[in-house]
Amino acid sequence: MSNYPDRRYFDGVSHETDYNRGVLEKAYRLLALVKEMHTNPRLVDCLALKGGTAIQFIYLGMKRLSVDVDLNYVGSIEKVVMVKDRLEIRQILEKLIKSQDYRFDKPYSMYLEEQFELGYTTASGSTDKLKVEINYGERLPVLELKKQTFEHPFTMLGEVQSISYGFEEIMAQKVRALVSRGTARDLYDAQLFSMAERPYDAALFKKLFLFYLILNKEDARKVTDLKIRQISKDDVKRWLVPLLRRRDYRIDLEEMRAPVLEFVKGLLDFSEDERRFLDRFYDECVFDQGLLFDDIPVKNDLARHPMVQWRLGGGVEAQ
Repeated sequence: MSNYPDRRYFDGVSHETDYNRGVLEKAYRLLALVKEMHTNPRLVDCLALKGGTAIQFIYLGMKRLSVDVDLNYVGSIEKVVMVKDRLEIRQILEKLIKSQDYRFDKPYSMYLEEQFELGYTTASGSTDKLKVEINYGERLPVLELKKQTFEHPFTMLGEVQSISYGFEEIMAQKVRALVSRGTARDLYDAQLFSMAERPYDAALFKKLFLFYLILNKEDARKVTDLKIRQISKDDVKRWLVPLLRRRDYRIDLEEMRAPVLEFVKGLLDFSEDERRFLDRFYDECVFDQGLLFDDIPVKNDLARHPMVQWRLGGGVEAQ
């Protein structure tokens, strides 16, 4: 059975942090789930946390709250192992979710993803839900994964840790998502990154960004900043503002967007080697790792990455 804090506790944390009480409760529940996953010996080495939760609670000092758990399966690049593990992970998560008194029917399964929607009754008596999403395609990290400790305001929760990506790699995934789908939350995180809220290796980041970009369906050479320009004030009001501190509610979309557009413009201005790498990938169906990561020792042979093989039209992922 679950034992979540009451409304008075979240009122206190809200007063201390300036965040909305209901969103704080959702963040608490999210982190509690991550903590349980990390302490499960079967899950700890199979699932790597990514997305806004990792970015904000590990790297950027909780400039906003996050309300989703996004994970990559990293247990094995072999499809046959992944398929077996996927069933076991689903069973473990279903048992964990039920033990925490969440309401859910069954996960929504696609070929490369699995989504769990968890309903719950809040401390104030209303209903809400969390989403847990696992990607089973991007299961080969570029750089070494590490155990990370979260920064959070919930004293009752104690220490929260998870396996996650290095800063440059997780932000490469985030900026790739921004140019692909263009959400207000992606824009906010990218703006913090582009304004150097935390130091990073710019050369490494760009290489990682290009690598993750080629895993998308769209030809990376044709990617533009259109999705960023299409983000509206209504998107910001609906999807970003509730996750901010109250004092930040009057955030200006154009002030947030302008530095990101300039930042992305530089990312999409390919060097000669980067252009050659992309031309070989799309025109010759060759993944030339040395051409992209010429001076950076990466952890794995990325030509074996399931999504690289799929985009090139070969390998078991395409079958």
